[in-house]
Parts: sequence; structure tokens; C-alpha cells
Amino acid sequence: MEIRTGGANKCVLGEQIKNYRKTEGLTQEQVANYLGVSTPAVNKWEKGVSIVKDTTPISQNSRLNNIP
Repeated sequence: MEIRTGGANKCVLGEQIKNYRKTEGLTQEQVANYLGVSTPAVNKWEKGVSIVKDTTPISQNSRLNNIP
């Protein structure tokens, strides 16, 4: 999965997270736990309400590919 962060790409990233999560049959809570963020953070990313900050694991690498 290609990860894009910040600015105009916040909706694109949120859509990518949501699509990946649903394809893999994961909950927002599972994704949040794996990335070390809150469930509301994942929810906001998916809705495009907030952006992924540079300090979150998802912005540093594509950890979503390794969610158990």
C-alpha cells in the first residue's frame, strides 16, 4: 500500500486506510492498537477530519502491511 500523508492527501490516505482495513477484515480498534494510536484517531483519518501527523508510525513506514 502506498502511504501519502498531509495536506490535500488527507482524504486519499483516509480512504486508503479504510479500504485496506475493510479488505483485511480489521476493525478500527485493531488498526489503532497496532499503530499505537487511539481508535478515534483512525476514525478521523478515515473520515478525512484530521491528517496523519509526521510522528505517527503510519507516516514513518507502511506498518499496515504487517497487521496480524
